[in-house]
Amino acid sequence: MMNALVQAVESWLQLKLNLTPDVLSLRADAKPPPTAGDLFIAVYGVNSYPVDKDLNRGLDMAFDIGITVTKRTRYNPYDFQSRAALTADTNEASMWLWKCVGWLHQEPDIPYNATALVRKSYASANEFIEPLRFKDMDSVPSFVGEEWFRPDMSADAAYRKATYPYAGMVMDCVLGECRRIMTIPALREEVRLA
Repeated sequence: MMNALVQAVESWLQLKLNLTPDVLSLRADAKPPPTAGDLFIAVYGVNSYPVDKDLNRGLDMAFDIGITVTKRTRYNPYDFQSRAALTADTNEASMWLWKCVGWLHQEPDIPYNATALVRKSYASANEFIEPLRFKDMDSVPSFVGEEWFRPDMSADAAYRKATYPYAGMVMDCVLGECRRIMTIPALREEVRLA
């Protein structure tokens, strides 16, 4: 269920923002892959929860997704972070998040596309009925060190370029309340309990 929604969000944003999978893709969490460049946008599932807990005819569920922008910056100790890092780089990370919000908030094609993905496996699956809504965003970036980028240590050290520790910043936002009501028989059939 969540996997269909995040796939729909990923493909929609790649199309609308004209970004390739090496810049924007699905992740298990907010962290970029070790091969990420100067900018990476992660799309991942955050939460699913009941909307109407007393619904006797099925499940009334809502889903939240997260988007994290990671921007590499040149290495600076925390006490010497430059004005440029705190202004220009922050503005770029924030701008990418707002672009994502602009293309996702209340966009009716997202639940339609997520439903289409579910229906590839189960033709009469219940629909996602409400679009994502903007819920929350960091107001300022968090600075991260080398550990955030999970460097690939599998390559022989002789073939890797010597670099300073990576440094960067991240900003997150959450869009949610994408709603799906499922009847109990439909749920059982979709998860193959029937």
